[in-house]
Amino acid sequence: MRETVTPSPQPLARRASARVRPLALSHRAARSSDASDVQISIRLRPRIVAPSLARNRARWLCARRSLTPEVVRDVVFIAGELVAISVRQVHAPLDLDIRIAQATVTVRVHDLGAGRFAQSTPNGVGTSQSLQLIRCVAQSWGVSVTEDGRELWASVVFGRARR
Repeated sequence: MRETVTPSPQPLARRASARVRPLALSHRAARSSDASDVQISIRLRPRIVAPSLARNRARWLCARRSLTPEVVRDVVFIAGELVAISVRQVHAPLDLDIRIAQATVTVRVHDLGAGRFAQSTPNGVGTSQSLQLIRCVAQSWGVSVTEDGRELWASVVFGRARR
């Protein structure tokens, strides 16, 4: 019988000195005065894993409200896609806000993008497959121009108000 030897883990002193750059710059979860409202805000670096982090945070927030699997699936998808759009187009830190209020989950991504981007070609066909999918899943969505960039947002209705 052959015995395998695994290398010992790296000493703590060496690990502590290694440079670690967090992917999420800040994180804040809040509960409003209305006990049913919950919100999370997170600043993300424009990295390839940012959409995954957004999906994880959306899943975590939805679990706090015990939403149906269908609503959780839609919110998680929207959060990941909006962050992916921002990462692909802007390459700068972005803010993700997810709010559950009354019977609506709203996902907002604020980035430093220079206004609107082309959403469709002259014949009306969407140029972004992500936006087409978000249109199908969300009850409402849009792009707002702000002083310092743009805000992509989408809302999902749940409960009795859901279609």
